Amino acid sequence: MKDFEGIARIRRVGEDRTWEVEVKYDREGDYSLVNSGWKAFSKEYNLQTGDVCKFKMTRSDPLSFTIAITRASEERSRKK
Repeated sequence: MKDFEGIARIRRVGEDRTWEVEVKYDREGDYSLVNSGWKAFSKEYNLQTGDVCKFKMTRSDPLSFTIAITRASEERSRKK
C-alpha cells in the first residue's frame, strides 16, 4: 500500500454497504491518510474519540478494506 494514492473501498465487518474514501500517502512521514469519505463513514457508525478501527486489506485492486470497530467503552470494560 506504500505510495498508494487514490480511492479505496471500506466496509464495516458484518455489513454489506461499502464506502469510498480517498487515501493519500505522506512520503515524509511514511504513512497513509484517509481523507474524503471518512467523515460520512465515521458519522454513520457514530465513531467517538478513543474508538479503535482495525483495517484489514481484502483486495489490492481495487483497494478494499474491512474495518472492525472496538468502542472505547468496550475497551475500558475489558481492562477492568
